[in-house]
Amino acid sequence: ILKDLLKDLGFETDMRRFEKDQLYDTIMIDKKWMGKGLTIIVPEEIGRCRLQKIDSGQLMTYVENIF
Repeated sequence: ILKDLLKDLGFETDMRRFEKDQLYDTIMIDKKWMGKGLTIIVPEEIGRCRLQKIDSGQLMTYVENIF
């Protein structure tokens, strides 16, 4: 349901069109990097998310899991 809503709003939902390294590099230059970490939003269920701080190694794991 969420994926359909995002598509209807014009957001890209198919991450396979990106190369893993390209996506990783783009995230690494994001202004939200603070020192050696990035805080990401992790959806847990509809209406509930949590903030999680990750380092660059953990980021690569997240990116690889997308593909």
